[in-house]
Amino acid sequence: MSATRWDVRDSGSAFGQLQRVASNATFVKMQRAYRAWLAHTTACEGCLPVDARCPVAADLWQAYQDAIR
Repeated sequence: MSATRWDVRDSGSAFGQLQRVASNATFVKMQRAYRAWLAHTTACEGCLPVDARCPVAADLWQAYQDAIR
């Protein structure tokens, strides 16, 4: 079974809209990866300039991207 599924979301019109929905385990995995990236980038001196990211932040962001796929 896939970690994500498609579900109909009531959009208020006659036809619903399909929306991709993650399982609870997948959602938790995505949240942990994002929080790890966010915690690092807000505390790291190499990441403090808005457009700068250190190699650790790049690796954490890649882990987050992998978690949402």
